[in-house]
Amino acid sequence: RQTLRHDAKGAAKVIDALRHLLRKEKGETCIRRELGYFRNNRHHMDAANAANKVLVTTRMKRSGQSWGRDGGQGVLRIRALCKSNRFDRVWKDLVPRFNRQGDWAPTSPANDNSAIRVALAA
Repeated sequence: RQTLRHDAKGAAKVIDALRHLLRKEKGETCIRRELGYFRNNRHHMDAANAANKVLVTTRMKRSGQSWGRDGGQGVLRIRALCKSNRFDRVWKDLVPRFNRQGDWAPTSPANDNSAIRVALAA
């Protein structure tokens, strides 16, 4: 798990390790099945690593930036919405909620992302 999460070539390393196990444990069905899974889904794993780099690393680790957990999470939610072309849909759902309250600002603290979570779930 650590290799897949933290190593840019994690999927390739897991595939190599499974190949080694398969040679060692000849004909082991479960190893063969897992090796097939990693080979077939490697592009998804590589894309997830690339998305992490684009969404998180470049935004959150800029020079001079300092984020608390809640503030950073809020920025990442908005950034993910923008990058996935879903911001307009979520914004359309949020505006009527704020209008019903008679104000354009949410009543929750600025670092509370519950309105965005609710809009995404809809």
